[in-house]
Amino acid sequence: MTELTLSQRTQELPLQHPRAFLLLAALVWWGLYQSLIPASEAIVSALPVDRESHLGGAQRHAGGVPSRDKIEQWLSARSA
Repeated sequence: MTELTLSQRTQELPLQHPRAFLLLAALVWWGLYQSLIPASEAIVSALPVDRESHLGGAQRHAGGVPSRDKIEQWLSARSA
């Protein structure tokens, strides 16, 4: 029997261990999702943009989920 290379073994992982692969994929997704807000905060703090300006808020929330207050402010501004 021929030996599998690392890339071939990696491609076979979902077929051989589907639950482990799904768990690993979910953990990677969750970790990346949790890093969105700190990353967007770091980008805004590194740029010469006022955090409370429209552009600063857009940059800060581009990577994360906006708060309920921000959604209510946006909706009230649209209806006014």
